[in-house]
Amino acid sequence: MRARVRIIAEMRLPAARTLRKGCSRGQLSPYSAGDIATARLQILTRLAGRSHRVLREYNSVPLVAPEVGPDALTELEASSLWVKHVVEDKLNAPSLAQSVPLIGGDQAWNRGFDGTGMVVAIIDTGVN
Repeated sequence: MRARVRIIAEMRLPAARTLRKGCSRGQLSPYSAGDIATARLQILTRLAGRSHRVLREYNSVPLVAPEVGPDALTELEASSLWVKHVVEDKLNAPSLAQSVPLIGGDQAWNRGFDGTGMVVAIIDTGVN
């Protein structure tokens, strides 16, 4: 295992609400900011004295994004009362095989458009 790894931990809220994968922002159930803050405090208290650094905290969704060492990761995985799910925070390669036809890119390419001279940047953290 690497010395430290970036992760995203989904908090287990008292009301047992969960994030639904693949849903849009408008489809998310409302979360209590107090419930999120309480769960985050419990998780960070459990990490005290263990190798970690919080990279991002969220107020509207039950997530926290720290960089953790093996001792902190073990603690998070054992904290099932407050931590529902832990995943590595990593970049994923684009899925061009599915996305190009979905947006009509293949048709544009067939008509001679190849993006020469254009710059496009899309920044999507996946979390608001």
